[in-house]
This record gives sequence, structure tokens and C-alpha cells, in this order.
Amino acid sequence: MPVPPLSRGPGGVFANALLALILAVAIGAGVIGVNRIAAPAARILPPEHSAKSIDYASLIEDVTATELRRHFDAFRAAGPRFSGTAGCDRAADHIADVLAEAGFEVVEQPFTMTVPVTKRAHILDEKGRPFDGIRIFPFLPNAFRTPTTPRDGLRGKVLRGREGLSREFEDVALDGQIVLLPLGKPWNVVAGMGARAVFYYDDGSVTPAASWSHRVHASLNVPRFLVEGDIQALEGKTITLKARVDFKPVTARNIIGFLASDASADEAVVLNAYYDAYSYVPDRAVGADQSTGASVLLSLARHLGRVTTGRDRSVVLVFTSGHGEGLAGARQFVRVLGDADDRTAAVTRTTDDRTNAADDLEQIGKALEVARDQEYWAIARDEAESAYWVARPAPVRAAFEDSLKRVMDQDFMAALEREQQARLAWVRDGRGVHDPEGSPLTSFAAFRAARVEKDAARALMSMPPPRLKRDETNGGYRHRIDERRVQERLARFLLERSDVARDELTRATINADLAKRLGAYRRVLFLGLDLTSASGRIGLVCGEAPIVPRCMPADAEVATQFLLAGDGLDRADTSGSHRKTEAGRPRFENLLRKRDIQDLPFPTLYYYRDWGSGEALYFESSASLWAGHPSFAVVTLDDSRRHLGTPHDTFDRMLPRGGADRTLERLQTVARLIGAATRQLAAGHGRIVPTTHRGDQAGGIMDLRGRVVSQLGDDLTPSHGMPGAIVRLVALDTDCVSRVVPPGVAHELWT
Repeated sequence: MPVPPLSRGPGGVFANALLALILAVAIGAGVIGVNRIAAPAARILPPEHSAKSIDYASLIEDVTATELRRHFDAFRAAGPRFSGTAGCDRAADHIADVLAEAGFEVVEQPFTMTVPVTKRAHILDEKGRPFDGIRIFPFLPNAFRTPTTPRDGLRGKVLRGREGLSREFEDVALDGQIVLLPLGKPWNVVAGMGARAVFYYDDGSVTPAASWSHRVHASLNVPRFLVEGDIQALEGKTITLKARVDFKPVTARNIIGFLASDASADEAVVLNAYYDAYSYVPDRAVGADQSTGASVLLSLARHLGRVTTGRDRSVVLVFTSGHGEGLAGARQFVRVLGDADDRTAAVTRTTDDRTNAADDLEQIGKALEVARDQEYWAIARDEAESAYWVARPAPVRAAFEDSLKRVMDQDFMAALEREQQARLAWVRDGRGVHDPEGSPLTSFAAFRAARVEKDAARALMSMPPPRLKRDETNGGYRHRIDERRVQERLARFLLERSDVARDELTRATINADLAKRLGAYRRVLFLGLDLTSASGRIGLVCGEAPIVPRCMPADAEVATQFLLAGDGLDRADTSGSHRKTEAGRPRFENLLRKRDIQDLPFPTLYYYRDWGSGEALYFESSASLWAGHPSFAVVTLDDSRRHLGTPHDTFDRMLPRGGADRTLERLQTVARLIGAATRQLAAGHGRIVPTTHRGDQAGGIMDLRGRVVSQLGDDLTPSHGMPGAIVRLVALDTDCVSRVVPPGVAHELWT
């Protein structure tokens, strides 16, 4: 049927106009309806805050190169800051003091982690005397194998190489010797040729990045050391090397400073920087450039504390430790911060942790009373045992019997080790039963005796306590527990457990209080400062290119504040440029609207895989990002970071004589830019926009909590508890090959 033509008369024109109006209204209503359905985030955005004015001039006056230098000097004076060391503690004390002086409410969040700790490391000459002016420093472990020598040390001749290649030692027997190489050269070849240890020295020719193969991910027993001093005095000498490095649990601290808003605001701006340092030579983890983020954040503290009005949002400064140990400190903070989708879950979880810790401490204390009660140890009948426990809570009995089993297990493990050593000696003797003269073979007899002892120790573990306390004439084993001083050892063990439980209760109480305070913020913006002293230019990144779209438009709100901060600072100080460098390049760039981290120079230096595979570069902000909060890292641009994670990250290199002023001027500009953006955000400028990224998706950062068990003897399943076991977590790619990642950035964790 043909379509009739449009009317052309006066009535037709009116009808056409009316039809067009109806269509326009219908289309407009449809667009509005679709927008409401397709963009639900608009409904949960906070209302616009009042745009309070910012005093940029006072910020410029407070945030200076002198203030930055003060904090760099404090970190220099702290010494090496590998996590858990005395230098790291001194740095934490400085941070806490600065925040308190600036008017922040300071909370310290302690946590434990496992790190390699140097007990001793030195060399002796042929007469057993120390080498004057020569010091050695252990490298990181090969998997679980620390640079530890036998008690009497390793003795060998020091042979010097240039490239670490086999052709250098064609006419030399390396078996049992010690090889001296320049930093950055491979050591696996000389290790394969029999070298017992490797010394490295800095010849000044190259600064090897932390990505060079200074260790392997297998427990290869070839200790490596950095040598400082006159290496010529070592070449060709026969020396004795003595060293011990142990994995130890250490206590680290996050330092958190709170500045409350003028009113009871439900939003907060969290600024974070790590303050510890990482190096493949832990005792030389000076971390000069690694202190940049913390120094910049500290330089802002005094100014932020002076601003007593005009805060519509709370400001929280978080200084974390454990950066190179799987973002340990950042994860501890985010655990009390909680997920963006459920702001009460962290409060509930940490409150439960505190309740459980208090219960554990009480039960262990009462179990200790039982261990010291001579009346209990005199009980040898089942009925009397039951009557004794009637008046005591069941959890106390469980804690006591579990501790008793652990003490007995110590005897079993010692007996098992003796059996294994005796069996090894017997195997080396040829597994015979008699010697050539027909007499019983000593090693076989020792193996049989050790096996009997092991079986007896295992049997004791399965005995109920009353039978253990009976004398031998009544079918008991009292003489055995007396020989092993079980009561004394049990009391000591419970006392140690009590100390641990008391520390755990302290940590749980702090975490519960922190979670309650942070849980009051309905929305949190997390900005992690991952800065170095180079360039004076910074960028905003997500850190994980595949999920960048989920962080939009939250990034635009933050980026706008940095751009406006540059304008405001330039108006207040016409002598410098906070928007552009002298070369005309922008001081700040929002890299999420480009390729995020994919064009940064330092990721490509350490990564082997294609970025398209979704590989993550872990910044401190990654922990909160995976918890669903709008989280970004502020990174220094135009810097390869080649020296980070190495012994070359020193303050003399970063702030050389005659060149320190220029470096500090660049950082002064960066600090002011970050400070002004923070002031604006705290005053209510911009919006904290939720992201669509949620932490329950595969690949998130998480804690693995559980009990380590092993298979021993004839057990068919791994069920034997292994207290004190070390678990090493290494990030693997899809081919189960260990990834090479930027130095000190969450690639390895011992626990």
C-alpha cells in the first residue's frame, strides 16, 4: 500500500509540527529511561560538595626543598631499611614523630612477617684472622637455601673471574674454591663447575638492575655475597668463609595518621607510601630513591595539619612496610579497611578476631596452671583424670592436650631425624648387616636402635595422658616423660604460647579499632605514591591495564584535581611552573586514558611477558583496588628505575654534591602538586566515584590462611602438623615459570 504524502496545507503543517514534537518528547523520554537503566552508578554518587577555596600560597610556603631534605636525611641516618630491621624501625619512629608533631592522630598497626636475617658473615685468612677493611654481605636466599655455611665455615682459594664463563677457568680446578666476579655476571656456570661460594664486587663499569639472575628459585646451596673493600687483598688467597642467615618472623609496623573532617563526613582521602627498602643484598637495602614517596608524604604532613578548617573529607596518611614481601603492610591495612561493597564485614571479622584472641589467651593461661599443678601430674587413673577436668572448661583441656601433643611431637621429630641420619650412614656403608669378620655392622645396629626409638616416640604421642603418668609396673610410661622432662618443657611451651597469644590480642585489638574507624567511611579514595627522584613529572595509573575501563570515570575526577592544582599553584607562584616543565612537557598525565603502565620504561625492563596477557604490576594501591575501592598509583615518569632493589640505590647517588639542589627542586614541585590536589579533594572538590571493579574476581590479592601439614613415615595422607614451617609463595605465569618482576614489588613472600 503506498504511503500518503505529507499534508502541505496550513492544517497539515500544524499536524506535522505536532507529530515532530511528540516524537521528540518520546525520544527524549526514551533516552532518559535508557540512561537511568544503563548507568545506575549515577544514583549512588554523592552530592556535589561546596568548592571551598584553597590557600595555595601557604602550601608553597610550607612544602619546601628544605623540608624534603630533612626527611631524606632522617632516612639516611636510619641505615638499611629492609623490612623488620632496626633501620626500618628507626624510620617508622621518625614517621610517627613527624605525624604527631603535625597534629595527626597516630595509630601504629603491627604485623608479623618472615624475612631472612643475617646472624653473622665474615671471612678469615689462613691463620684464622679477620681481613681488615673487607666486609661481606649475604645475597637473598636461593628459595629456602640461605647463604649459610657449616659451623666451621667453607675453606677455599679465591679465584677471580671477569665474565663468569667456563673458558676463564679451563685450566683451573674450581671444585671447592671461591670465585670472585663483578656484579651482574652470571654465577650458575662457576657453580656448575664446583665453586663452593661466589663473591661479587662492584667494579663501577655497570649498574646491574635487580632483574639480573642473582639467585635461582631452587634451594641450590651456593652462597653468594657482596664484598666491600680491597678485593685485591683477596685474590689468590686461601680463606675461611663463615656465615649464617636464618628465616625469622619479625614484627613490622604500618604508621597511620588521621585528620578528621570538620563534620562527620563519610568520605576519606587515603594517601599511602611505603617506607621500607628492598635489595637483593638485604643488609645493603639503603633505599634512597625508595624513600622518595614517604619523604614527599611527610613533607605534606605539617601543612595538612595546619589546615584546621575547610575539610569536608577526612585525610588519612598510611605509611606501610613489607613492600617487597608481597605488599605485606598494604594488605594488612586493606584487611581492616574492608571491601567497598561491604563496609561492615571488616568490623565484624576483626571484632571476631579480637574475641577469639582473648579466648585463646585465657585458655592458654589456664592450661599453663594445669601444667604447673603437681596434683594433676600425680593422677594416673582414667576416672580421676575425668573428675579433674569436670571443673574446667572443655577449651582449656583442648589447649592443654594440644600443647602436650606438640611437646611430645618435638621428641618424635628429633627421633625421626636421628633415624634418617642413621639410615643414611648405613646406606653409605653398603646396606650390609655384618662386617667382613661376621660381626654385626655398627651402622646397621645404630639404624635399628634409632628406628626403635622413633617408633617409641610415635607411640607415646598416641597415649592418653593418664597412661603417660602411670609408672611402668602398671603399664605406663612415667619414666619416659620424666626422662624427657615433659612437665617442665610443657610449662615452658605454654608460657611461650601465652606470650604469642598476648601479642596477637594486642594486634587484634588495634585492628578491630582501626576497622571500626575506617568502617565509618562510606567511600574511600586511595592514592599510592610510588615515586622516585627523577624527572619531576608524575602520572596517574591503575597498574593493571586489563581493568582500566572499570576505573573510569573515577580517574577523571582525580586527574582533574591534579590539573586544577597546577593552575592554582601557578597563580600563587609565577616564578615556577607546576603545569609544565621547562621543556614544555606536562607535569601531570592521566595514563589511564592512554595505555596505563604499558608505556612506562620500568615495567618493560623487568617483564618478559606480553602485557596483553593481563600481567599485573603491583603497586601499594593494588591491594585496595582489588578490594573494590577507587585506587590509583601516582608514579614518577621518565625513569627506568634500574637502580631500585640494588645496593646502588644510595643517597650519595640520588643527592650528589653539587646536584642535590636540582633534585630537591624537582621533588618540591611534585610534592606541592600532590599536596594541592589533596587539599582540594579534602575540601570537597570533585567526587569520589565508585569503580565497577570488585575484589572477588580471579587474580585478586588475598591472604592464604591455613595449617601446614606434611606426610611422615607410613602415613597415607599429609596430616602431620609442621609448626614453624616456612612457606614460600612465588608468582607464576600460565606456563608455571616464575615471573621476573620489578624489584621488591610483591613477587615473593615467605611466611
